[in-house]
Amino acid sequence: MHFLGLPLPLLPIAVMLVLAVIFHWFMLRTPWGRQITAIGGNEVAARFSGVRVGRIKLLMYLLGGILAGLSGVMLSAVEKLGRFDLATGYELDIIAAAVVGGASLSGGRGSVLGAVIGSLIFGVLRIGLTQIAGAANYERLIVGIVVVAIVIMDQLTARKETKTA
Repeated sequence: MHFLGLPLPLLPIAVMLVLAVIFHWFMLRTPWGRQITAIGGNEVAARFSGVRVGRIKLLMYLLGGILAGLSGVMLSAVEKLGRFDLATGYELDIIAAAVVGGASLSGGRGSVLGAVIGSLIFGVLRIGLTQIAGAANYERLIVGIVVVAIVIMDQLTARKETKTA
């Protein structure tokens, strides 16, 4: 089955790459991208700098919902299954992928390219665990341990940055 000339399993990859390029450019080259980063770093300072925080946050939540819906449609199309719990368990992977890619849990730091690299790392981890005999039974445990380790490293890095600043 094909859509827009692409085999259906390759369509989400193509959409992700196109959106990653668009949002990478958007975050680095537009005033809105810099304002979004400023809000993530320090919302109060951004407000005092003249950024319309409420409006930008509303637009970002709206955009996040649209992209989540697009992701759900893509996942349902590839899996050929429409269930409400189809992506259950992906939440931690998504957060961990962003943190592995350089985003901070406390905000104000990160990049689209880093998030893509982080998601590729977690994709390889998930696929690799299915290839190891017996590891599939402990997949959630192993991924959970990796997530906890990443969060601890992020917190230690954030503390070190605040001490040096």
